Amino acid sequence: MPTARSEIACAAIGPRIYVVGGIGLDGSKRAFEAYDTNTGSWEKLAPLPTKLNHSGVAAWGDSVYVSGGFLDLRQNHFSSRLYVYEVGNDSWKDLGPMPEFRYKHFMIARDGWLHLIGGLHLREIWSYHIASGKWRTDLLSPLPECRDHTVVLQDSAYLYVVGGRNDRVAMADCWRYDFRSGHWSVFAKLPIPRGAPAAVLHRGRIHVVGGEDLITQTVSRRYDILDLRNGEWSVGKPMPLPRHGMSSARMGDTWIVIGGGRRAEIGTVFTATRATEAIALVAD
Repeated sequence: MPTARSEIACAAIGPRIYVVGGIGLDGSKRAFEAYDTNTGSWEKLAPLPTKLNHSGVAAWGDSVYVSGGFLDLRQNHFSSRLYVYEVGNDSWKDLGPMPEFRYKHFMIARDGWLHLIGGLHLREIWSYHIASGKWRTDLLSPLPECRDHTVVLQDSAYLYVVGGRNDRVAMADCWRYDFRSGHWSVFAKLPIPRGAPAAVLHRGRIHVVGGEDLITQTVSRRYDILDLRNGEWSVGKPMPLPRHGMSSARMGDTWIVIGGGRRAEIGTVFTATRATEAIALVAD
């Protein structure tokens, strides 16, 4: 990746992965760069309207959406804006304010909606209807408890919340949201609790790498795989470097894991990486 950074988020459109903001030695970043999985090359694109880290990112159609986050490295100033990047003309647009500030959350796109899930001290899920530009705060049931630095995955029936922290305490419980019933339940426990991992869902398995524990100040290299069909965990080959605060996207049977920091908490600033690694996923 051209810019070393941690506490990033990304979204994929076609063969390209768009990586947004983050932090590094020079503070919060406006960096916006795309990795083309067909050519293996990076491109620097129009920078973010403002410096951002710990934002939510999702793609819908030919657009990349960015929600909230911190403006500064010390996390004293927050964003309550929703931005959209239009791929066709390499430009950003401010879509206006969110219900309030939100940061350390995850955002997904589904059926023409953006859903903002998790974040520091927030259980409520905010939903943005892309076509109408309207917000709702009651479309999906609130999280069972507060969780930040999590990863949210989805299939046709469920949302899966993997990893994360409740403020400073790393969490092992993995939650599942049933779209039919509107209910949350615990469906698994991580072998080791950790926040800010990378995770992906592929062929009935959830793959989880890296993450941090603020209490022990440790960063993980672990690669854990959960088979949703039998609820059993297995262990994959560890990452070359322990990392957290990275982002990732799946392209077919390949999982691309990008960036992140090698030390916990503020140490991530001094150890932010440019790493771009491909993991071949198990295929049945």
